[in-house]
Amino acid sequence: MFYSEYNPPPENMRAEVKKLLEKADKNKDGCYTRDELKEAFKNLGSKFPSCRTQFCLWNVDANHDGKVSGDDEINSLIDYIFDRLKNGHYKLKDQVA
Repeated sequence: MFYSEYNPPPENMRAEVKKLLEKADKNKDGCYTRDELKEAFKNLGSKFPSCRTQFCLWNVDANHDGKVSGDDEINSLIDYIFDRLKNGHYKLKDQVA
């Protein structure tokens, strides 16, 4: 299903976003590197996952260490992805489980 500002995703979709991120975390360290984020954006159907990754890091990497780590940054990452889902930038694939 395609979401937009007129047809926003349900709030429980945040759990799906979190699952997608956990799946992209290859070494299971709870931090998301540039490559892991790029993989997550590919799985979201982004046409330009490298660009989306860079924009994401600019917005959520508060300590500028080149990765998303810590609860605050991860929550910001989930918010960032969820906001873009609401705006129709990409959609969550059905096979996230």
